[in-house]
Amino acid sequence: MEQTESLGNETHEKERQKKAIVAVARKLAVIMHKMLESKKPFERTDKKKNSSIKIKAF
Repeated sequence: MEQTESLGNETHEKERQKKAIVAVARKLAVIMHKMLESKKPFERTDKKKNSSIKIKAF
């Protein structure tokens, strides 16, 4: 029984990790799309309030 639970936990963890990777990739894709759409160069800021591109996803 413990083997089955362990396998289930590993599978669940891998699934969560894959979803996290997809979420980060999607977020980056949305940011890059907005940058290309607005034709503004990337401006690094340390504060979120100073962001030159406002992103509205969803």
